[in-house]
Amino acid sequence: MYLFKTPKLLKWAYSGLTWSKNSPGVYLTFDDGPVPEATLDVLDILESFQIKASFFCVGDNVVKHKAVFEKIVAAGHSVGNHTQHHLLGWKTDNKEYIENVAMGFESMRQAGYKGPLYFRPPYGKAKKSQIRAIKKRFQCEFIMWDVLSYDFVSTLPQEVSLQKSLQHTKDGSIVLFHDSIKTIDKLKQILPLYIEGVLQKGLEFKPI
Repeated sequence: MYLFKTPKLLKWAYSGLTWSKNSPGVYLTFDDGPVPEATLDVLDILESFQIKASFFCVGDNVVKHKAVFEKIVAAGHSVGNHTQHHLLGWKTDNKEYIENVAMGFESMRQAGYKGPLYFRPPYGKAKKSQIRAIKKRFQCEFIMWDVLSYDFVSTLPQEVSLQKSLQHTKDGSIVLFHDSIKTIDKLKQILPLYIEGVLQKGLEFKPI
């Protein structure tokens, strides 16, 4: 079963995290980059529509592809930390996980980023003890999502990803796509159509 819309129960259980925004706009987000084979195509699409989005970056990719990260920031998009090595919090010791988060923030800082601190746990899964510790140590905002596109599921027809994502998008929605090599072929097809569909609803895109 695909949960394109984040269940209310999950939002309640983790009410201290940001699942959607209480302000007009659609908040388009991308996870797992930056990688030139995917991120550059996403940036081109966003530029063609003159809209801004948010990128949650894996620190190791920031180190490997610093120029792509710099291009994201220079284009006026917002960025956030997605750990250094895309760790699954539920299966990682707290100390190791929190240090990996620290490495992610440091990689962004070394690449010149000086803006607000945002964090999104890979897979959307972190222990509550990890969440508390990360918030306390880094004073960062946890950005989750309200709409999941499932662009990473190769067996799911792109028409379904597009239709369901559009169906659930409304003012305040935080929508998740992925700028990765695994998803880019599908994303190049559905992202422009998704953006057009949202704009046709009379909604406006904003960065986090």
